[in-house]
Amino acid sequence: MTYEVLHQAGDSPPPERLYFAYTQTPPPIDEFDVKRVVSADLLGRPAALTIIGASHYIGSRQLGFHELSRIVRERRAVGIDDGRNAPALGSTGRAAR
Repeated sequence: MTYEVLHQAGDSPPPERLYFAYTQTPPPIDEFDVKRVVSADLLGRPAALTIIGASHYIGSRQLGFHELSRIVRERRAVGIDDGRNAPALGSTGRAAR
């Protein structure tokens, strides 16, 4: 039997991955934890640089450019014993084969 652990006391933090999404339309920014928005120029066009938690959004409506990044902590599975024999979980939450 396994369960997911993001962090245990005494362990180093789980690895992180940085993901990017690109679209031609802006994402629903009001659904994010926006920390700060700064106006800027991107290739000579107006753009918004937005800090979202530990991630960011860069968007320019005139260029049709919208980049959203997201940091994801990797989950790892540990066994009920000491965790040495537990299989790693895939993105579906099932044991990877």
